Amino acid sequence: MSLKFGCVILAAGESRRAGKLKLAENYKGSPLLQWTVDLARSVGFSEVVVVLGAGETILRERVDLAGCSVVVNREYAQGVSGSIKMGLKGLRPDTDAAVILLGDMPDITKATLQKLMLAHEKIRLFFTLPTYRGKRGNPVIVDSSAFPEVLKLEGDTGIRQLFGLHPEAVQRVEVDDPAILFDIDTPRDFKLRSQV
Repeated sequence: MSLKFGCVILAAGESRRAGKLKLAENYKGSPLLQWTVDLARSVGFSEVVVVLGAGETILRERVDLAGCSVVVNREYAQGVSGSIKMGLKGLRPDTDAAVILLGDMPDITKATLQKLMLAHEKIRLFFTLPTYRGKRGNPVIVDSSAFPEVLKLEGDTGIRQLFGLHPEAVQRVEVDDPAILFDIDTPRDFKLRSQV
């Protein structure tokens, strides 16, 4: 790929619905966050920035973050936008696009990421995102040309609020990967997804 793709992993949340620090919990034999970190490593991004916040100490102890840059969002209670902004600011200035991975979506495949990245390289819009059977999911690729817009985000709303403001700059890519729709929030989610 000729574009330089960086990766931002969002892992700063408080896991309120899980009732405990879900990213450190065991999922199919590894801490939940480890799956996302390992996926990012397997793709060969130019760099991987992990945004920690709540549970920073425990996650550093339980998750192998070797080779990743770690930034800490002390204001994690203010919502996800702060973590997204910190992650983008943590990337090198020559980054062409950032793949925003959520730490609690462990089953997304490498093939899905590669398909999204190839699509973004061919048609370089503000945002490239996956759909499965027409439903929008994660991760989202943010082009560097959209970084200034994303850096204005506030509160607990992610990038999706910008899709409506710039519908012409959103590329949707259909993928054969239902995992783009599922994050893990509750003990029931852990149980159900572990059986997949």
